[in-house]
Amino acid sequence: MKRQEMDLKRELECYQIPLPDQKRKEQCQKQLQELKVPYQMTDRQFILGQLRFIKPRTWLGQLLVLVVFMVMLWSKYVDYMQLSLLSVMTPLFLVFHIEELARVCNKSMLEIELATKHSLKKLILSRLCILGITDFVMMCGWILFLNSCLKESLFGILLYSLVPFNITVMGMLYLLKYSGKGTYAYQALSYTIFVCVCFIVIPQYKPLIYSSSYQDIWLLAYVVSLFLLVKSIKELFKNIAHRQDLWMTEG
Repeated sequence: MKRQEMDLKRELECYQIPLPDQKRKEQCQKQLQELKVPYQMTDRQFILGQLRFIKPRTWLGQLLVLVVFMVMLWSKYVDYMQLSLLSVMTPLFLVFHIEELARVCNKSMLEIELATKHSLKKLILSRLCILGITDFVMMCGWILFLNSCLKESLFGILLYSLVPFNITVMGMLYLLKYSGKGTYAYQALSYTIFVCVCFIVIPQYKPLIYSSSYQDIWLLAYVVSLFLLVKSIKELFKNIAHRQDLWMTEG
């Protein structure tokens, strides 16, 4: 047995590995590249592919809120009550995003990343872009409707709609940093209701808050809320990168 092992060892030492055929190697690499190109997904295809992961009830719910508030504004209200509806509508508009945002807290998002070979940051950014674009389209329709049926300047309508919108989105993103995956939906919903109540109660005590003399304060509130919103988005993506590292370590 030892003699056979020695013979085998000598044969292996004497065996020379043949050099690879360079032409065949280049041909194989070219074929692999040709197979790979048709399956490469562009950023546009990737974003459009994420549409199927967003539930239709998200947009149906927003359309329902839009229609209900349009009907309410055809009724006869005092001026400040009409304008307070503008401020209440935009936070309610975002209630239907809570479920999508709550998925950021869910570890299963990492499984999607591993399956699609895309970063978690890119996945979430694509979802936020889709939701943001649909919000923008619906908000444009809402503002055009208000501009035609209310005796209010377009500048005022934009301020009364966008300030509560920014405050609500900022709070929702901020809660993502500190909420657990089981509590985020409840906390985000409570926060949205709180914002709505504030914009209903404030005009009751100060009706002139929606007058043109207070638009400088609204403009300041818009600038501050926009700055804090951008800051919240940056902190969110830092937090996502940190969570991703933790999940990878746990996995």
